[in-house]
Amino acid sequence: MDNVGKAAVAEFIGTFALIFFGAGAIIMTGGQDLVAIALAHGLAIAIMVSIMAHISGGVFNPAIQIALWVTGKMPTGRSAVYIVAELLGGLAAAFFLKYIGPTPAFDAVTGGIPAVADGFAVGKAVVLEAMMTFFLVWAVFGTADQPVAPELQRFAYDRAGSTVTEIEGASHLVMKSQPDIVAGVIREAVIATAVNRAA
Repeated sequence: MDNVGKAAVAEFIGTFALIFFGAGAIIMTGGQDLVAIALAHGLAIAIMVSIMAHISGGVFNPAIQIALWVTGKMPTGRSAVYIVAELLGGLAAAFFLKYIGPTPAFDAVTGGIPAVADGFAVGKAVVLEAMMTFFLVWAVFGTADQPVAPELQRFAYDRAGSTVTEIEGASHLVMKSQPDIVAGVIREAVIATAVNRAA
């Protein structure tokens, strides 16, 4: 992680892959196959973290990046570069999906942007999202953010990817919601910071 430019490119590519495969799965399944959607997200993050962790740490999520910055685990300048790269990677993937995807399929699920299910109260949805964010951040801070023996590191990354897969079955990560990105990032960063301070 010596070169900030290389790290930014890694964060851009990893976030692009996460959104491309994750939101792409939502578009291609019409949002109806939660197993496929969860696997797309989990496998994308597990593979990208395995490939990019030695370059950037494999964060791929501004909320987690903000939590790393707030807790002093990442300097301000590097955090800013990562967040910009992650946002640009997510936006590029969203625009690419809109460009290549069939318009009716894209429009039917609003490009993979999560929405509260019919009959589900917004307040309960926020509580569910907060709980899922807690588990996501806990997995990251409990595995990828800990010094472990090299032979255990791949297992830690795979475990984090598996946790993302499990979480995606019930909730969507903030990066799929590009129009609501600022509110989502702030909400998840606050939760992530609280989780890390409690740990």
